[in-house]
Amino acid sequence: MNDSSIGKTKWTQKIHLLREFVSINDRLPRMSETYQDIELGKWMEHQRTHYRNKELSEEKTIALSVIPGWHWRWETNVSLLKKK
Repeated sequence: MNDSSIGKTKWTQKIHLLREFVSINDRLPRMSETYQDIELGKWMEHQRTHYRNKELSEEKTIALSVIPGWHWRWETNVSLLKKK
């Protein structure tokens, strides 16, 4: 995937906000949740879609993978929530 510098900056901002959200809330945001005016839940799902379509760089894949609670399939997150 070939990132423009603007796209990369926005992506970096959003992953920073995601890390901050997880650190504060000890969980990933729900699909409909926003944080600091960013729809993080939808953004996460877009990242999963890019991953499934092999459109996500290795650097971004690793950055997301190390976030506590991260899963590549939304269904996995839903099933984990149901178990709690």
